[in-house]
Amino acid sequence: MRRILCFLIPLILLATGCEKESSMLVTRLGNDCINRYYYVPFIVGSEMEFAYAMFMPRGSGRLEEASVRCSIPGAEGTYLDHVAYSTDEYGQDKPWPMGNPNTVEDGCHTVTFTADTIAATLRFHYIIPEEARGKKIDFHFSVRASNGQTADYDITGCQVRKMDMKLDIKMTPTRCFFSIDKMKALTAAEADFEQVPVDFAWAYSTAVTDKSDRSGFFNAARLDDFSTWYSFPTLSSPANDTKKMYRYNIIEPQLGRQEFDGFYIDDRDFETLRLDCDTAGLIGINARNGFWVETADGRYRAYIYCNETGAESCTVSIKRYTL
Repeated sequence: MRRILCFLIPLILLATGCEKESSMLVTRLGNDCINRYYYVPFIVGSEMEFAYAMFMPRGSGRLEEASVRCSIPGAEGTYLDHVAYSTDEYGQDKPWPMGNPNTVEDGCHTVTFTADTIAATLRFHYIIPEEARGKKIDFHFSVRASNGQTADYDITGCQVRKMDMKLDIKMTPTRCFFSIDKMKALTAAEADFEQVPVDFAWAYSTAVTDKSDRSGFFNAARLDDFSTWYSFPTLSSPANDTKKMYRYNIIEPQLGRQEFDGFYIDDRDFETLRLDCDTAGLIGINARNGFWVETADGRYRAYIYCNETGAESCTVSIKRYTL
């Protein structure tokens, strides 16, 4: 399990320390940068966040401009924040405007400082585009000071995964069918109208004694086997015989948004996974657990995570890998 590395830039010391200490720590314009979520698998559509710190000696001028260039331009929503943050006594971020909102030219995001400062940390929010799927991304950060000095910092080789991810898909007693190909829940009417092959179904039943099995996920081709305990709408569209379903009781932090708990499922897990079992078509499961599944045609492997479950609805999230 990956752990978060705490990283604190001593900007306050640089800005307020005595002249002797300042000259020992900082002799010219400098910079540093971290990927704040380096330990999380990078997936198309998700966000990467960087903290870019800049600092210079007292009395040598002020920060003038910060910029970042990406080897693959980010998707909509990518920007270099013009606001720095400090933490108040309640642990909440307190914003401090440092310059004008970022401008973008030829794929380069730039913030021009308006605050008279020798130290700042700006956050760069990068939305991973489809063009980056399965590729590595490089980031080049740079800063310029009023005295003409410049500094650069590179973060290279950020590997974007091949998998897809979709969060918080709500299933109900009527919208109880799921297509891994579409990564969405469907009613019987929607599945029939779109002729979408269904891979599994969800149902809840108090007739089942074991509470852990009351919320069940089923092979869509075997629903009649469980009609004594569970009821499903009539489905006319194709139902895949998804035999390879395997329960896996872990908290997946990206799917469950539990920042410190659990294990991240990555591309390699899908590539090396052996699903030779047949669960007879039923997975009984509680919230904060999940199950592996491989589609009947062998096209996809997926991990289905159950965020919440109850008699009226179930919320799931999915990571899907194309074989």
